[in-house]
Amino acid sequence: MKWRAIDPGPDVTVHDRTNIAFARELGITVAAVRYRLGPDHPAPAAVEDAYAALRGLAERAGDLHIDIDRIAIGGASAGGGIAAALALLAHDRAEIRPVFQLLLYPMLDDRTTTRPDLDTLRVRVWTPKSNRYGWSSYLGDAVAGPDVSPYASAQRHPVQAG
Repeated sequence: MKWRAIDPGPDVTVHDRTNIAFARELGITVAAVRYRLGPDHPAPAAVEDAYAALRGLAERAGDLHIDIDRIAIGGASAGGGIAAALALLAHDRAEIRPVFQLLLYPMLDDRTTTRPDLDTLRVRVWTPKSNRYGWSSYLGDAVAGPDVSPYASAQRHPVQAG
């Protein structure tokens, strides 16, 4: 029985090396999934694209030799946030139950854009400005507002917030 992992991302080749290593080392099949990007396609377009891929894998499980009870999902950065939201969406729709999540430095909470306590003097890569840009690209003017969907910012899901 092989695992099927979903790795959402705008460039499905960016994690090829890692995905190939996972496939070889663990004996799994990895599906890299393209999703639409904001601001042209605001949330929840990306997570819906990932869900469509997950559902497509589940529907073709027999043809693809996939054990539907062993599907894992994962991603890095924005892809990690989308994978977290995908897990919540799959849970809430109760059609497919991913068994595992691999989230690498995921973007989980758009409200981090309003934090005044971050030390910006020692930050070299992901600055508060980068964070704001990333979340604004995905959510537009709704970033850090009261009406952000939990399928766009996974930390807002009642399961996570409560």
